[in-house]
Amino acid sequence: MYLESIAKWLVGHKEDHHIFENFVKNLPLHVIVFDKDLFFVAASDRFFEESLIKKEETIGNPHWYELVPNMPEKWKKAHQEVLKGAHLKWYDDVFYGDDGIAEWWNSEQIPWYLEDGEIFGIILYVENITESKIKENSLQQTVTSLAKSNKELSTYAHICAHDLNEPLRAVANCLQIIGREYSKTFDDKLIKYFNIMKSSTEYMSDLISSLLKYCDHDENKLNLESVDVGLIIEDISSALKTIEKYKDAEINCGKMPLIVADKTLLKEVIQNLISNALKYNKSKPAINIKVQDTGLFWQFSFSDNGIGIEKKYLRKVFEESVRLNPDYEYGGSGLGLYQCNKIINDHGGKMWVKSGGGNGSTFYFIIPKADCSAVHIHTDDCKDSLRH
Repeated sequence: MYLESIAKWLVGHKEDHHIFENFVKNLPLHVIVFDKDLFFVAASDRFFEESLIKKEETIGNPHWYELVPNMPEKWKKAHQEVLKGAHLKWYDDVFYGDDGIAEWWNSEQIPWYLEDGEIFGIILYVENITESKIKENSLQQTVTSLAKSNKELSTYAHICAHDLNEPLRAVANCLQIIGREYSKTFDDKLIKYFNIMKSSTEYMSDLISSLLKYCDHDENKLNLESVDVGLIIEDISSALKTIEKYKDAEINCGKMPLIVADKTLLKEVIQNLISNALKYNKSKPAINIKVQDTGLFWQFSFSDNGIGIEKKYLRKVFEESVRLNPDYEYGGSGLGLYQCNKIINDHGGKMWVKSGGGNGSTFYFIIPKADCSAVHIHTDDCKDSLRH
């Protein structure tokens, strides 16, 4: 469109060389003009900024192929087509200089005419896209490398899962045998612990399976179903009751809704938030869990009385492998909150934290509602104390 307008203007001003050259010189485009014998006529200053051709090299109106002695044959053929009336556009066209280094160009060329309709020459627009092309190629190489790394990590995850499942199956089989052969001798306390062990083993198996499926899909597809959040919290509370250092801790929660989520992955999120609240604590641990119906989302909050987080670290806690406390003091890999945040994001939600540092922390996350979550099935108040 621009070149056609330029060509029309040049028809009536070809004879006035001063006006002609100044017009082309000041064009805000990378434009060069040749006559029908392909001798240089004029070029814009922008062209010389973009091209390897120097302005002084055009003095004396040299031939195009003198300016570009290594002109590719396909370009020479294109010039002849344009001189016959063709309008050509090329994109991502690669050109190799004398040094063998590749350059990429976009170009457009059209004929320009005399008033009687005779073709007088060629108007050429060029754009050097080498820098952006190099970045694009580099990005593609990075994507390819990441895809390869992801595949290797997936393979490694499957190997780890297999190695984890073997002892887990052994434990599950032993529990099955114990339950079948000795359950009649169990007292109430032993039945309680046995059921916790059995439930924890099943959860571990489901977690390994779900995480593998989660990692195997490029889009991290979720196994969405109706989930009773209150029951999840009760299961986690029961398991934590068996840990000696948490026996005096308190987990308090109000009524929890039935929501739509991936049950196993959501349980991992809640497990991490409750465990962290109890672990990062130098007093008697306590956590209060609440939910708020915001209309479009369920908003959950987990408030603790732990060591808190300094303001400057509030965003970093969700980064991969970030640990704010030394391993010897609290242990852990630093992957928990990173994984939790990723799971919530993949549910279409968001996770954040508020803390004053030393005065406990409150972790929040929201999960979008779905149609079937409009039916509220609440569990009983699970104000639960992890005290015997």
